Amino acid sequence: MVSDTAFATPALQNHAPSPLRAILTLLSQVFAVFAFFIVVTLFAASAARADNERPLQITPGLLLPLPDPIPPEFGYDDSIGLPVFHALSGLWWAHTLFDEQGHPIWQGGQNTDSVVLRIDMKGQFSTRDECNYLNGSFNPASDDGQVSVNPMMASTLMLCWDDYPPTIGLTRIARFEKEGFELRLFDDSDRPVGFFYNMHGLAALFDDLLN
Repeated sequence: MVSDTAFATPALQNHAPSPLRAILTLLSQVFAVFAFFIVVTLFAASAARADNERPLQITPGLLLPLPDPIPPEFGYDDSIGLPVFHALSGLWWAHTLFDEQGHPIWQGGQNTDSVVLRIDMKGQFSTRDECNYLNGSFNPASDDGQVSVNPMMASTLMLCWDDYPPTIGLTRIARFEKEGFELRLFDDSDRPVGFFYNMHGLAALFDDLLN
């Protein structure tokens, strides 16, 4: 039996690709691609070198001068200061309250009832008006002892049925005196409004005496 390749024409046999020819063709293509990348890389490097060697041109007015650096300062800053407390700040217990004529109408310590006036560092106060809470603020005090209460005050509105201690005559206050643990409040006619003790000061004093 004769194979089909025996009848192949000489022209077909001459055009059959050989393995060596295929390898040479592949190598030539790889070399062409490699050479292309080398040329591109050299061109980019040459362009970058030309840009770096080009002199820098600055248009006047585009750049503003930088301010001189401020050296750091260390130490205490006097501009900060310490918090300023209102002259009447404290927790005050009333030992005597007076009416508008300056007559005493209340003595603390007679029973379990008490009248307390709380004043914070800014002059904001709170106390009791019978069974209601009363809040407001003192105006800044002067060096000669003049002080007054801001007339804008707020109070709860509960109905009070029992007997309560009298309310401090806050709107009558015009002057104050402080001596030791005692605070004395007066009206504009120098009639007394109320005398108080500093509760924190007395507590510290009694604690030392008891211990």
